[in-house]
Amino acid sequence: MATKGTTRLVSDSNIIYADESLRSRALELASGSYQYGLLTGSKRWSGSDVPSKYSASYSKSRHTLLSRLNDAGIPAKKIKVDGGRVVLLVGNVE
Repeated sequence: MATKGTTRLVSDSNIIYADESLRSRALELASGSYQYGLLTGSKRWSGSDVPSKYSASYSKSRHTLLSRLNDAGIPAKKIKVDGGRVVLLVGNVE
């Protein structure tokens, strides 16, 4: 966990939450084990851990989850970081 200014960041390997309450709210919105894995950091937001024959449906699942988070008032966006890794920022993380 890291602190930036007055925001306490909660980080799993592929996802950064502005605070723990957002993590809890986001996990409640997960539909199925794949989306839950995305939100806990055990699955990759890039989709590189998905077999190619399923990539389209899993891509749709990632997009649906992002939409569900944003529709629920939880700002979430994917970004690329050093090395091309894709991470999700949840909340107002700068």
